[in-house]
Amino acid sequence: MTHYMGGASYTVGATQNISVKTSSLLREFGGEVFVDANVHGIIIEDGRAVGVRVSNEKMLAECTSEAEKASIVITEIRAKNVVCATSIYNLYNKLLPQNLPIVKKFRDPNKRTVRQSNGHVFLFCKIKGDATELGLPTHNLWYFNGYDLDGAFDEYFANPTEVRPPTVYIGFPCTKDITWKKRFPGISNCIMISDGLYEWFEKYADKPCRHRSNEYMEFKEKLTRHLLDILYEFVPETKGRVEYHHLGTPLSEITYLTSFRAGSYGVSATCMCSFWKGYWLHYVEWIKFLG
Repeated sequence: MTHYMGGASYTVGATQNISVKTSSLLREFGGEVFVDANVHGIIIEDGRAVGVRVSNEKMLAECTSEAEKASIVITEIRAKNVVCATSIYNLYNKLLPQNLPIVKKFRDPNKRTVRQSNGHVFLFCKIKGDATELGLPTHNLWYFNGYDLDGAFDEYFANPTEVRPPTVYIGFPCTKDITWKKRFPGISNCIMISDGLYEWFEKYADKPCRHRSNEYMEFKEKLTRHLLDILYEFVPETKGRVEYHHLGTPLSEITYLTSFRAGSYGVSATCMCSFWKGYWLHYVEWIKFLG
């Protein structure tokens, strides 16, 4: 949480405005932004990054077989520099040529010095009523399931449908956006975020989003009940007013963020990472023009 200890800001309007404004700035300086573009890999020639290979994401999503995926048109985009803004797990497992010695070294768990982040579950709620009238807080709330957090995590990871999650973030974006009331009068919203392991959902990963089994939906519902109980306990004004809710799982992170095995933050924050000093990952120094 130290990343906002010095203060924070919120967008005027939807947070999508960040990407809209960033895209405009990139185009202003001669760049271009591709939407629904799936990056298949970084082109490496003579130890240098010279571009990327991309395809149309929508066309790729419509493929029903490996043969169809293999026939998708791949476009090469050449560039003087390539900036990799995804996690190092995506970089080494998906984007770099797998025959590179440094990739083989990274994929050996005995030689790797970092650990992948866990995934998360996200509960999105539509709440009937004006935020001010309901008294919804403008600050974020954090729920901790007791003082023995290590024990709480162990218990939750072993039996997530029967026990409360160890930590939960609770936020109300409607109280931070000064345009919200004009855009959505009489409606408030809430987002809750808690830990979730990819391994819980791995057996459902072969089915596309919104076409998974009843067992998967029942699992999601049990996780949802725990989160709603926490919401009603800490913000009782919301009880009986949640008109709609939807739970995103680690599989959602793969679908919408293309994260590797649903790692939300890429690398896990361990004792190697000082909260106050931080540290840099120098993982691409050996490839020229890749940053």
